[in-house]
Amino acid sequence: MVAANGHAKTNLIAVSSESVRELELKGITMPAGTELGFPLVFEPPIRIWPKVCLNDASIGSYSTISPGTRLHSTILGRFCSIGDNVQILANHPTDRLTSSGVTYMDMFRDEFKLGPVQPFGAQNN
Repeated sequence: MVAANGHAKTNLIAVSSESVRELELKGITMPAGTELGFPLVFEPPIRIWPKVCLNDASIGSYSTISPGTRLHSTILGRFCSIGDNVQILANHPTDRLTSSGVTYMDMFRDEFKLGPVQPFGAQNN
């Protein structure tokens, strides 16, 4: 299913007021109303600010996620700080030096296309 904004629609749940205290005891600080979509992996302690949506995400220890952020299919390591209103909404290849679409999809007119892209670390002959 696709939402009105063109992104895949998933089943999200909102964190209840009753769950907030239980999560805090486990080192996961987030307000009621935080939207969660599974699977999720949390490595406490972590801090999530209001109006955040996490879907298919992994968050490492001592990381913080600022208000208005949406993370989809995202892996954050330890000690990460994500700013206000950041949106990560798509999967990208992780076996390249860059996640830029120019390395895996047709994005530009012919005169602006790159030549063949060599795998990172490959020797040029």
